[in-house]
Amino acid sequence: MLTYLVFLAFESLFILRTEAIPSSWVEGYNRGSFLYSTKEKPANVPQIGNGYVATYINTQTEYLAGVFNGIGTKTPSHRARIPASSNLGVAYGGPTGKVLSPTAWGLDLKTAIAYKLYSVGKTNITQSWYANHAIRHAIIMTLEIDNSEGTTAETFTTVDMGGGISKDIKILNTTKTKRFSGWLATTIEREEPTSPLTTICAATGRMETVTVGAGEKKSISILSVRYTSLSGDHVGQVLGETPPELWTICEEGFQNISAVPPKVLRADHEAVWARLWESRIEIEGDMQLARVVNASIYALLNGIRNDWAYSTSPGGLPTDGYNGHTFWDVETWMYPTVALLWPDIAEGSMIQYRFQRIPGAEKKAAKNHYKGAMFPWESAFTGQEVCPAWAPTGIREQHITGDVALAVWQYYALGNAHNTDWLNQVGWPMFYKMSEFWASRVSGNSKIGYSINDVIPPDEYHDHVNNSVYTNVGARLTFEFLNLTAKAGDKKYPSHWNDIKDNLIVLLDKKRESHPEFEGYFSLAPKHQIVKQADVILLPYPLQWPMDKQVAKNDLDWYGPKTDPNGPAMTWSMFCVGYLAIGEEEQGHKYFTKGYKQYVQAPFNEWWEVRAGSGTRNFITGVGGFLQSLYAGYFGLRISGYGTITVDPPNTLQPGVNGIKLKGVTFYGNELTLENNGKQKMLSVSLTKAGTVTVVGCQQHGHPMPLPLELALPLKSPLRLVAEGDC
Repeated sequence: MLTYLVFLAFESLFILRTEAIPSSWVEGYNRGSFLYSTKEKPANVPQIGNGYVATYINTQTEYLAGVFNGIGTKTPSHRARIPASSNLGVAYGGPTGKVLSPTAWGLDLKTAIAYKLYSVGKTNITQSWYANHAIRHAIIMTLEIDNSEGTTAETFTTVDMGGGISKDIKILNTTKTKRFSGWLATTIEREEPTSPLTTICAATGRMETVTVGAGEKKSISILSVRYTSLSGDHVGQVLGETPPELWTICEEGFQNISAVPPKVLRADHEAVWARLWESRIEIEGDMQLARVVNASIYALLNGIRNDWAYSTSPGGLPTDGYNGHTFWDVETWMYPTVALLWPDIAEGSMIQYRFQRIPGAEKKAAKNHYKGAMFPWESAFTGQEVCPAWAPTGIREQHITGDVALAVWQYYALGNAHNTDWLNQVGWPMFYKMSEFWASRVSGNSKIGYSINDVIPPDEYHDHVNNSVYTNVGARLTFEFLNLTAKAGDKKYPSHWNDIKDNLIVLLDKKRESHPEFEGYFSLAPKHQIVKQADVILLPYPLQWPMDKQVAKNDLDWYGPKTDPNGPAMTWSMFCVGYLAIGEEEQGHKYFTKGYKQYVQAPFNEWWEVRAGSGTRNFITGVGGFLQSLYAGYFGLRISGYGTITVDPPNTLQPGVNGIKLKGVTFYGNELTLENNGKQKMLSVSLTKAGTVTVVGCQQHGHPMPLPLELALPLKSPLRLVAEGDC
């Protein structure tokens, strides 16, 4: 039986004493959807978030998506630290009593609720927090006191542990009423001279003292809210830079949410997460791996939402890793899983973030004497470049524009934008502006070929290179996506762009049967051939650049030993995908394990950029690569064209895994479930929700096969799932 949903730092932590887990958490732990620690101060603590606000519980900091402070590339603009309004402790014996230390910490991945447990004599206290996903402005802390076995009354008080002083905001005023305390503040530095400051307000319910009699149980809830002056944060209102009316909005919001019974607030929140978990990856046979998968999905989802177009960053919303900036990490690593399973979030958070910042990308292009939209390597509030001025990547790491193009194409090809309005209003303008940039960026002609010179490839150990193979393929694909959508929407573009598309140089050493990373790479001394992270090996997937199987193998065999073993997490997952695709499954399994075990830290399965405990924490980029290795690797799933998904699983699964289920794949309004049953050597595809467009299965020289399908592995030929068409 598959786990209900789909941890670790070192092998010694894999064996957990289940008798140490609080009894109320055992069921969730055994199901793979609950994590815990019985240490007073664990290596990491649970995080909560709803895509608008996120925090690690009982810490002094919150982050709000879209709130940045700092000057462009100078200071630089960075995610503003907001003093936490939800950092609440518990004191025993009244307001002046001792603040309790926990006996356990817990995180329910299914409901996105974090816990701390305390014990005083025979009295047990459960404290919980959640960032309400149904009402994005709210974090709710609940205290449940069980004195049912006590013989005397006990008194407890909630304590505001504070958020400290933030250098990113200026407090304008504070207030206290009988019901709540709060503050109004503004960011201090503008990202650009003409961009607005952001105003933030926060209100938290007053601290409470509660006495619980012998044999009794009581609970209390304390609400904290936060609002901003950001566009879209207030229905029907457009606020100025430092709006006095924001405090009124904050106060009214607090009162309105407070009027809703706590049980209703929690039920509505849990209902949203239940819908999110309808799409998931399930693991059979390896519960430790299942917990890693579940924690990874949770970390990805708690930083994004479909009604807040501020995307995410390498460290997710709970951190300011990499200044909270949006990089290629989003489109290349995190986005594909979101587009496949939660397309409304992919479009509402990630694509809309880029679309709304095309003016910033146009300004960057013009500043560098190009045309069209040149997306910044690091993006924050305005969409202009905010990469620190000392880093050359902000000027020369330009493949990001091709990465954005691929993401937009994936959304369109999956049929999520099955209407001409989206194509006309969003898709086509983006493809056109990005193609216009590449057309102005190239040099050369059709006789000698077109080049893109003086760039930094994904492998950031090399600078000032010409014809980065990854960059150039991304540019060619941008033109190809433009061409395909032009035909679909009856659009026009300059005809010479096709000449660039067809003659842009993509390097291939025919003698070696391998792709050099850039011009002259193979001539470098061995010590200068070291690669930071995945680069050339991304050509077969996700770029799906056509090549012979031997070329793909040669690239993998060459760049594997050349890749820095201390590089970032996501790289090894792509080696897994690559080797599985060419049938070298033992190598694929090895890289799958390498892609997560050394990067995930107990007890709450937190990802790290380099090794468990070092680099950027909560490294969602690594999450993205890992999740892709499960479906692009062990299902061989590819978005192989407009209205077509190809599935071609390997013959075997990771040792110890009996089956993998990919549930909730959204394809032309249909929701599909794919299962790779390793034990029975079967691939099944079923329809869990029917859309208006029929999906059929096709194999080479075969007739359309209606769903559900069950096929023996290995497949004689790849299975194509086709919408609106015949085989």
